[in-house]
Amino acid sequence: EKVNNKVKICKQLFLIAKRQRLRLLILKATRNLLNTVIIVVTFLTTHTSA
Repeated sequence: EKVNNKVKICKQLFLIAKRQRLRLLILKATRNLLNTVIIVVTFLTTHTSA
C-alpha cells in the first residue's frame, strides 16, 4: 500500500514537472517571438522614417 502511494506521488510529480517544462518552453518561445517582432518593427520603423 505504501509503495503504491509512493509510485502514485512520483508519477504525479513527474507529470507536473513535464507540464512545468512545457510551460517554460512555451514562455521562452513566445518571448523569443516577441523579441523578434519588436526587432523587426523597430528595424522597419527606423528604415521607413529615414
